[in-house]
This record gives sequence, structure tokens and C-alpha cells, in this order.
Amino acid sequence: MANIIPLLSDEQIEKISSKAEQKLYKALAEQLPKDCLIIHSLEFIKQTSKYKSHGDREADFVIFSPLYGVLVVEVKGGGIQYDKSIDQWYSIDRYKKQHEIKNPVRQAKDAKYEIKNHLQQKLGKTNILLAHAVMFPDIEHAGPLASPEMVTEIIGTNANIKNLNNWVIDVFEYWSGENSKQDKLGVNGIRVAEQIYGKKVSIQPSLRSIIEKEVQKQIELTNQQKIILRQLKRRKEALIEGGAGTGKTVLALDQAVSLAEQGLKVLLLCYNQKLGDALKVKSQHTNNLHSMSFHEFCSWRVRQVKHNTDRDLIEESRQVYPQDNLYDVLMPNALINSYDLAPIEYDVILIDEGQDFKPEFWFAIEMLKDQKEDTKLYIFQDCNQAIYSEVTELPISCEPLYLFDNCRNTKFIHDAAYRYYKGSEVDAPELKGEPIQLIDKISLEHQAAEIDKMISKLVNTERITSEDIAVIIIGSFFQAQELLSKTKNNHMWAFKEFSPKSKVLVETAKRFKGLESKLIFLWVVDEQKVDEKLLYVSISRARLRLWIVGCKPFLDGLDL
Repeated sequence: MANIIPLLSDEQIEKISSKAEQKLYKALAEQLPKDCLIIHSLEFIKQTSKYKSHGDREADFVIFSPLYGVLVVEVKGGGIQYDKSIDQWYSIDRYKKQHEIKNPVRQAKDAKYEIKNHLQQKLGKTNILLAHAVMFPDIEHAGPLASPEMVTEIIGTNANIKNLNNWVIDVFEYWSGENSKQDKLGVNGIRVAEQIYGKKVSIQPSLRSIIEKEVQKQIELTNQQKIILRQLKRRKEALIEGGAGTGKTVLALDQAVSLAEQGLKVLLLCYNQKLGDALKVKSQHTNNLHSMSFHEFCSWRVRQVKHNTDRDLIEESRQVYPQDNLYDVLMPNALINSYDLAPIEYDVILIDEGQDFKPEFWFAIEMLKDQKEDTKLYIFQDCNQAIYSEVTELPISCEPLYLFDNCRNTKFIHDAAYRYYKGSEVDAPELKGEPIQLIDKISLEHQAAEIDKMISKLVNTERITSEDIAVIIIGSFFQAQELLSKTKNNHMWAFKEFSPKSKVLVETAKRFKGLESKLIFLWVVDEQKVDEKLLYVSISRARLRLWIVGCKPFLDGLDL
């Protein structure tokens, strides 16, 4: 394969405006030898001697061959017509409509002489072969277009595309004629051409623009998910199961808002505190809807009772269960006791992250549901994300509705996360994205420094917004915080903040569960704390790009 600049992916090639140039780009890249240099869409400024002014010029393709010299190829697509009487060229579209175009031979010749000037400035006076040709990939026969200015030997057609290297050699040999004293361009000439023109060609879009385009491709609700929403309207209770990225939280919030806007009193609960805060912000302008974490709901109810009766339900629960955990037992028990002292009821209760709810939580939810006849209960869960508790028996017994479309991650991230998934099959997203990058450094200090350097580059060079990046910690958060606080750009970090502005969030993997970020650095500070469920949850938090940071033996063991 030839060295072609810019080197484009298949997707980028398809974005070249000219179909004819797309066709020739692929053929040149695949068929010319690797010692050739090809520049596509070479732009330069040509000085016109008559008016001592400057004008923009462009050569479609310039081929630098170490064995022959330089060949400029101008490409025109569609049908071609040349009216010699007025010296006017036309392209003919599929509707047989004419479009005036510039003289391709003159365009190629202009570029050829300008390139000669550029090379002589670097190589000195040389006798390198400089040739020009035209390529019409959509026509079969060149004969009708031949003229003294454009002989058939320098006209390429569709017939030449399959044997393009032979055609290029034939064009070079036509222009060389019997002149055997011409200098070869050679390896040094190729190097000089790449220095001149390689630096001037910049096709790689910024990461920020790539991310913005990828975000547009990601959708929040697939058609399959919309069907499930319609099914929920006909059910008094439902269990919705799906893997990471299938849109469970999006569905839960969408359903909660929709029902509240219909005048129903709705409660939306989750397990994770940060997710609860996020849900609260997203639904804060919706009347009739209470969104929060389960434990915040318990605390709110305890405060209501304290305000109304001056009774402390937590302390009362502690008297009954003196040895039990505050969060697992005392708070759920206090919540149950609050129902009689400060009555409350809901038309609909939605539970996100149901896999993390303990039996005591479900008992409190079931008691709340019984406060009003016909209260609906919808539970959303992913049993593979049960990192806080073992999956327990639920207060409903219906058959689950399954989500099987990943609409959050890229395919690379999906494939990595779902290596650790056990459950119903989930289809990978169409958006491919970029491979996961592994950053191995020998010490935690070096790892922190590398994270600092890379994120600084993303923010300052790639112009990625700080809020779109998160550093997720597996292991000692305080150790990671101490190391990042000593980095060069320590002002960038927001440690465990809810919604940092102009800073990069640094958070634990467990506290970040249920949330997402466009770009994530997953830092494994202590590999002993890693298990498959935590890897599944952590990797799947990244929407578009993921870097995993750790020591080399651990990263090698991931086999991503």
C-alpha cells in the first residue's frame, strides 16, 4: 500500500465530495507501491506573473515516485464533454445535464510547475521528471477527448482503474520519452516532498468535533424501548431488566415525568446517592414528582415526622435494633414507621437500580405501595450490577420486560464491558468509536502524573470540556486524591463534587454507578479491589472514550 497523505478511514473517504476522487483515492492507495508518496487535495498559492497577484490552486492527486518523478493527476467525474471551438469543458450528470468545469489539463499543468518550484527550493536545480495527466473514472473511452494539448497517453478512464500502477508507469514513460538523462526523484526526494506537503495537510478532526458527532449518533430511546414504555401504560406493575447502557434510567425518568405531567403523584427512587441527585436535578421542574435516592427519601420522611411530632424515628429504631446497621435496617424501619405518623401515598412508584435494594428496602416499598389502593410499581434493574447486595426476591411476580439495545456506549466499550456480563443478550451499538487505551506506569505516582498530563492535553489542546471527563477510582480514593493533588495541574480536580463546573470529577467506581461520562479514565489504584462486577459497571460508565490506568501485569490480564 502506498504512503498516502492524508490517510483516511473508509468513513472519511466517503465524505470526499467527489465520488470520482473517492474511487481514485482507494485505487491509488491500494495499487501503487509502498515507496510512492501520494498527496490528495494538495492546496497551494500560485503567483501570477502578469498581475503580480496570488491565487489559490489545488491539485487533486500528486504522485511522487522515487524511480520516475512527479505526476499530477486532475480528476473529473461524470460524463465529460469538450467544446474545442470555445475551449470549454463540461461534466455531464446522470440526468444528462451539462455543468461547466475548468480545463483539467491546465489545472494539472499549473500545479506541476508550482510543485517544480517548491522542490527546487529544497533540492536545488534538478532534472527530475515532472508529468501531468487527467483521470475520468466514469467514462470508458478516451479517444473522443484527444487533442494536441491532451493526447490519449495522458488520459485515464475507468478501464485503467483496475491496473492503475501500469497506467501511472505508462504516463511517466510517455513524458520521459527518450530522455535518459533525467534524475530520479529517489528516497531523498520523497522525504523532501513529505516534509513540504505532509506538514501542510491536516485532515484529522479534533477529538472534540469527533465526540460531538458521535454524541449526535447516540440516541436515548430506541424503538424497542418506546414499545416498552407503551406497555407500561397497561400494567399495574412491571419489572424491566437490561444490561448497562440499555437506557433503564432514561426510561424510568421518562416514564416518571410523563405520568407526573398527567397529574399523577409519582415517586422515583434509586440506590446510588449521586444518581439520586442527578435525577432530582433533571426532574426539579416537574410537579407531582419526587426523585431521590432511597436513603434520602428515608431521611426526608424522618425529618417530616420530627417536625410534626418531635419524635426521632431513627433513635426509636435503634432502641429496637441496637446492633443493626443504620442504612440497611434502621432507616428502612424508620421509613415504615413514618407512614402512620405522617401519612403519604403515591399513584406510581418507580425504582431504578432495583438489583441493589435489600429485603428491608423492599418491605418498606411494599408497605408504601399499600398506603393507597391501585398504586403502580415499576422496577428497573440489571442483576449483573448488584455490587451492594445479592439480588433478592422482589415484591412483584410478573415476567420481566427485557431491554436488549445498548444505546449509551460505543462498540469498543460495549465489547469490553460485556466480557464481564451474565444475563440476557444485549446488542452492541452501531457506533464503533475508538479502541480502549491502556496506560501502564510502574508506580501510582507515575500513573497520576500521566492522567494529569493526558487530561490537560484533552482540555487545553483538544478543547474537551472538563465536565465531559471523569476519573473513576477502584481502590483507595484518599490515596488517589493525595496523588492527584500533587500533580502539575492539580487545580483541575473536583473530588466527589456533585456537579463540578470547569473541573474534572474524581469519584469512586461505586459512587459513580448509575451515572455516565463521555470520557472516562478508570484508575485501578488497588487491583485487589477489582472484581468482574465492578469492572462491568465501571467500564460501561464511559459513553465515547475510555482509558484504563494501572500497572502492566494487571492491564495485560484484562485481555481487552
